[in-house]
Amino acid sequence: MNKTIIAILVIVAVIVIGFVLVGKKETQAPTTGETTSTAQNQTKAPAAPSQTVPSQGRIIPPPPPVPTPLSVPQTVTVTYSDQGFSLSIVTIKVGDRVRFTNESSAGMWIASAPHPTHTIYPQFDQKASVAKGGAYEFTFSKIGDWTYHNHLNPAHKGRVIVKE
Repeated sequence: MNKTIIAILVIVAVIVIGFVLVGKKETQAPTTGETTSTAQNQTKAPAAPSQTVPSQGRIIPPPPPVPTPLSVPQTVTVTYSDQGFSLSIVTIKVGDRVRFTNESSAGMWIASAPHPTHTIYPQFDQKASVAKGGAYEFTFSKIGDWTYHNHLNPAHKGRVIVKE
């Protein structure tokens, strides 16, 4: 056991020393025995647009690109009437919202399938009924094909397809 630990420590030490020596070699300035060109006989080539060459002779890579801003979440509105849902299939991206508005003469309680347990996407459950003019909004955080229904009238169904 002790021999194994000592062997691992020796290997780690050799690797660390190797990295230190390689790092020093790349950053050393020319020694006194080396020749350097003078400004009189030197013609400077223009630096590549994506790199800069400082006075020490090292090439500095360009800064990383600025990430593009994330897309703003969208909200899709689905209207519920006495005939059912206005959009039976909605396709959105992860992070987008669906707003369900009740324009029916009865209550609306949006919940994921299957009825009555709502176990396919348990968080996607209004857990209460709203009357005409009421609304329920849900932000989808999971990719998938989610069926839903009005818990108070399970024959009225719809689907939300969530893509990346």
